[in-house]
Amino acid sequence: VVSHDMAGQLLIQGSRQEGVAQIYEQIVGFEGCEFYIEGWSQLVGLKYEKVAFAFETAIVVGVVTGDGTLTMNPPNDYQLEMDDRVVVLAEDNDTYSPAALVPVYGFSPGSHRTAPPKPEPGPEHILICGWRRDLGDMINELEAAVGPGSSLTLMSEVKDEDREARLGENERKCHKNLHNLTLINHVGDPTCRKDLERLPIEKYDSLIVVSDEELESNANAMAADGRAIATMLLVLDIRRGYQTSSDAPVRVTSELRDTRTRHLIKATGLSDYIMSQNIVAAVIANIAESREVNGIMREILTSNGNSIFLPPAKAYLNNPDEHVCFWELSARCRDSKETLLGFREADHSIVLNPEDRHAARSWDGCTLVILALGVDH
Repeated sequence: VVSHDMAGQLLIQGSRQEGVAQIYEQIVGFEGCEFYIEGWSQLVGLKYEKVAFAFETAIVVGVVTGDGTLTMNPPNDYQLEMDDRVVVLAEDNDTYSPAALVPVYGFSPGSHRTAPPKPEPGPEHILICGWRRDLGDMINELEAAVGPGSSLTLMSEVKDEDREARLGENERKCHKNLHNLTLINHVGDPTCRKDLERLPIEKYDSLIVVSDEELESNANAMAADGRAIATMLLVLDIRRGYQTSSDAPVRVTSELRDTRTRHLIKATGLSDYIMSQNIVAAVIANIAESREVNGIMREILTSNGNSIFLPPAKAYLNNPDEHVCFWELSARCRDSKETLLGFREADHSIVLNPEDRHAARSWDGCTLVILALGVDH
């Protein structure tokens, strides 16, 4: 696993959806649910539409075949074979086993929800402040996520003549073959108001503040966070001076290194944040326990394959006041080729792999946490 590259991918994922970074923190941290892979003879021969509803205390997310191939979120008609193992999200490896009667919920494919057509992504204008050595990979991730006519402005103190060489490190060429993004280079200090005011701050839909590679050591963590906070506050203050055409606030995502800074950002609510070092360290620890977890992490952290999305729960309800149980929402997600992992309450508290799945409840203000192919969202 390349930890620096994974941190960059986390930043892109976090900047696309508010709250997704905290979902990753829960999944890869050892205090919450984790991924486990195990074979169950009693499930052999069953289609995935039944396997997905086989556990009361775990969420089924995929299958590892006998030859070691990982398939996340497989189709409903996939039939489990003798050497297949089931990938689940669970509290611990001894907290789950298949129910005596499978499935535990009556899922009938195609009868729970008709998935609406996915809207085509529109143009976005993104500003990245700071410089990371994996910026080329981050550009590639954004290229796959945004719609045509989008722009990406790179603002840092790296000189124009040095940027091409840095973006092209390790023979990277993706920044030269962009179709959706237009790359705009701007040399300046992201912590200097005069330099920032030279940019069309009012037009940006999102801001990503990265931790400069010159301040990567742990000894410089607070200095790096200080620069990130200064940049964030300056951009927001400058933007307040403009009358923007959109009522939507700019999405701000900051890469943080020190846990003390996280508490400050969380208290103010000014920005979403990515504790990149903490998450990457937890990922590496997970992989040390099971190398197969590397494939899962790689898939959910990149635009290739399945990723985590946070759609509003109301998109899965027949009416805003409908009360349904977690299993019914899971069934509606399966009809949309998705896996429901949990939800985020209106107060932003996160619940993954919930306990009481049969009780109907209100989903007012909730956001679902789903696993789905990126091309579908």
